[in-house]
Amino acid sequence: MLDLLLTLTQTAHLLAMNLAMAGPLYCIWLCRRATRHNDTVADELGHRLAQRSWQALLAGIVLGLVIAGILHIPGEEWFEELLQLPHGRIFWGGMELLFSLVLMLLYAALWKRMARRPWVLHLLAFLAATNLIYHFPTLFVIFAKLRNAGALAEPVSRETFRGLLLDAEVVSRSVHYILAAIAVTGAVVMGMAARRIEGEGDEAEQASAGQIVAGAARVALAITVIQLPVGVWVLLQLPIAEREEVMGQDLWAGGLLLSGVLAAVLLLHNLAAVSFGETERGKIRASIAWMLVTVLLMTGMLVRLREPGPLRESAEEELGHALARCVCVRAGAAGSDQAGIYERDDQEGHG
Repeated sequence: MLDLLLTLTQTAHLLAMNLAMAGPLYCIWLCRRATRHNDTVADELGHRLAQRSWQALLAGIVLGLVIAGILHIPGEEWFEELLQLPHGRIFWGGMELLFSLVLMLLYAALWKRMARRPWVLHLLAFLAATNLIYHFPTLFVIFAKLRNAGALAEPVSRETFRGLLLDAEVVSRSVHYILAAIAVTGAVVMGMAARRIEGEGDEAEQASAGQIVAGAARVALAITVIQLPVGVWVLLQLPIAEREEVMGQDLWAGGLLLSGVLAAVLLLHNLAAVSFGETERGKIRASIAWMLVTVLLMTGMLVRLREPGPLRESAEEELGHALARCVCVRAGAAGSDQAGIYERDDQEGHG
C-alpha cells in the first residue's frame, strides 16, 4: 500500500515539476508565434501556460513535502538524511526555488503589458526554466544515490558532492528527467490547444490550434525517441544489484519496466500520427493518456527499487567506486606528485 501511495504521489510530483521546468520554454515558442504571425490562439495559450507553470511549481513543492512526510516513518528518516547534504546546497536550493517562482509570477503578470518588448518575456522565461533545470534534477538524483547507498549516516562533504556531479549515473538520470520534462510539457500543450480545434472561433483560429498541436507533438515525439537510448544509458549506469532486479530478479520491477517500454512504443505511435496532422481529439487524448501511463509505470519501477535490502550494499560499493574515480581525477589535475599522495592514502584506507 505504501508503494502504491508513493508511486501515485511521486508521479504527480514529477509531472508538476516537469511542467514547471519546461513550461516557460514552450511559452517562448508560443510568444514568438503570436508576435510574428499575430496569432491570437498562440497568445492565449502562451499566457495560460505561463500561469499553469508557476501553479505547477507550487504544486510540485507541496507534493514534494507530502512525499517527504510519507517517507518520514520509523526506519526512513528522510529529513535527517536530507540535512546531511552540504547545508549551503540546501539553503541555496530553497532560494533558487523561490527565485524561479518569482520569475514565473512576473512572467505571467507581464505577458500582456510587455507584448511590445517580447525579449523581456523571453529572458524571464529562459531564466525561470534553466534555473530549475540546472539545479534540481542533479540535486535530487545525488540525494537519491547517496540515500540508496546508505551514505547519509554522517554529513556529506562539499568535495564528495561536487565529485558526484560528474558521476555517470547522476548525469544519465538528470538528462533523462530533463528530457521527460520537455516531452510531458509537449503533451500538456497538445491538450490545451486541442480545446480550440473544435471549440469556438473561426477556421483560421482552429487551423492555428491544429498547427500548435502538431508542433508540440513533433517535439514530444523527437524527445521520446531520444529517451529510448537515454533509458538504456540510465539502465546501464544503475548499481549492479538494481540492474539485476530490473532485468528479471524482481518480477514486479521487471514487469513495470517492460510495461513502461510497451507504453512508450504506443505513445510514439500516437504522437507520430498527431505530428503528421491527425489532430482529432481521439488521437490527442490517446497520446496524453499513454504519456501519463509511461510516467506512472516508470515511477512505479523506481519506487520498487528503493526498497531496502541487498540493493543498499551494492549501491554503497558502486558509490565507493564513483568517489574513488573522482579522487583520481582531482589528483591527476593537481599533478603527478599530488596524485601519488592520493594513491598512497587510498591504499592505506583499503589496507
